[in-house]
Amino acid sequence: MANYTNSIFIEIEDNHEKSLRGSIKRTGIKPLPFSNLNQLLIMFDLACEVAEMPQSSVKMRTFGPQPLQVDLEALVSDEEVVFNPESIVIGVVVTYRQNASWQGFVNIDEAVVPFKSELEFIKIIDQYIVKDNG
Repeated sequence: MANYTNSIFIEIEDNHEKSLRGSIKRTGIKPLPFSNLNQLLIMFDLACEVAEMPQSSVKMRTFGPQPLQVDLEALVSDEEVVFNPESIVIGVVVTYRQNASWQGFVNIDEAVVPFKSELEFIKIIDQYIVKDNG
C-alpha cells in the first residue's frame, strides 16, 4: 500500500459477519479503536481533528448542551504506526471536510477510489469488506 503523507489508515482486525472492529491509525496520533461502523466514523473524524487536516470548513454550532469535548493534545503520539499483518489496512486521504461531509479518496489494493460524501465512503468500505469475506 502506498504510504501517503496525509493518509489516515483504517486497520480492520475483525470483519466477521460484517461487524467491524479495529482502529484508526496515523503517524503522530495514538490509535483510535472502534467496534462498529458508527464508532469508525466518529474516530475517523476525531483523527482529522487531531491531525488538523484538512481543516473543517464549518464548525458545528449548537443551541443546547455543548458536544462532547475531547482533549486533542492527549491523543498526540510520537510512536511509529505499526499494522498487524493479519489485518485489513485501508488508506484514506480526506481532501476536504465541507458541507457537513468528507471528500477524498480511498486506497484499496492499489486502486484509488474517490468519494464525495461519508455515505459514499461507507459504501466503498462495505463493498470491500463484503468482497474480502466472499
